[in-house]
Amino acid sequence: MRLGPVGLGTFPFSNVFGPVTRSTAEIIVKTFLDGGGRYIQTAPYYEGIDPLMGEILAKVDRDAFRLGTLCVKDRNSQLSGRAESIVAQCNDSLAKLCLDHIDVYLTSTPEATDAPFSETIAAMEELQRQGKVVEIGVCNVTLSQLLEYNASSSVRYVQNRFSLIDQEADRDVRDYCVQNGIGLIPYNVIEWGLLTTKILGPMRLREGDLRTRVLPVFQASQVDELRDWVRHSILPISEAYHTSIEALAIAWVISQPGVTVCLVGATSPAQIVSSLRARELLGDGDLLARLDAAYDALGNQIAERNGCSINEFLRNSCGLW
Repeated sequence: MRLGPVGLGTFPFSNVFGPVTRSTAEIIVKTFLDGGGRYIQTAPYYEGIDPLMGEILAKVDRDAFRLGTLCVKDRNSQLSGRAESIVAQCNDSLAKLCLDHIDVYLTSTPEATDAPFSETIAAMEELQRQGKVVEIGVCNVTLSQLLEYNASSSVRYVQNRFSLIDQEADRDVRDYCVQNGIGLIPYNVIEWGLLTTKILGPMRLREGDLRTRVLPVFQASQVDELRDWVRHSILPISEAYHTSIEALAIAWVISQPGVTVCLVGATSPAQIVSSLRARELLGDGDLLARLDAAYDALGNQIAERNGCSINEFLRNSCGLW
């Protein structure tokens, strides 16, 4: 199933990073699809988004997009992996999205404690047999969890955090996926906006911005260190390629082995246009070598100054903050 390489995540449409009007969301989706984007992902616990996407996508030919959504964490943010819950969540999502099938159905978390992974996957397999789900995936998993989820070899996609500066965690998961033909769907590839041109100036977040609550993933010292690195190591590369810092960050991710599609969000049409430009950089070995060298330099810099790894210093991977 052709999904990528750049997909649209709809989380920002729920106003977590600032107001996004219905009309703006619709323009972003249209800009994404007109620009050659294909995969769109939502989740039941993104407040107000499923009905909104149902209205927007009702105007789009079904063959023009692929839709992914999540289960286990339901519309009320309650966790359940039990079969009846998974089926009910799927039916609810289909109704809210005004669709007859979901292209990629993923577990949102392995943290539900009311059912074994095998029961959750068996329910998803039954939905697949019924034609309500095309492919099955899992999110935020360790290798041992993935092996348990994939005991019946039904998992086709894994969605974990992964970025230019978040490479250290989950290497074993990525290796397993590459070896077994499981597609990777990285998220948070621009690191809450920190791998964008915004990092070059003060990070001024609007009142109510989600990042004022979940951050500091990076404290002031971490942001200063990262800003210094971006200014001296990444900005010269973006200037040489006449592209944005975010396009470089996305291009690096979608060039990695096993990556099927990476998710990016947007609060304006200009942001999704900038993200889609990452596709123009695919296949440039010199660019990847320069970005890898920059990452190595950051690792050396943090080790010398702080005596720890990049992820330990930035507290940058799922589960570390």
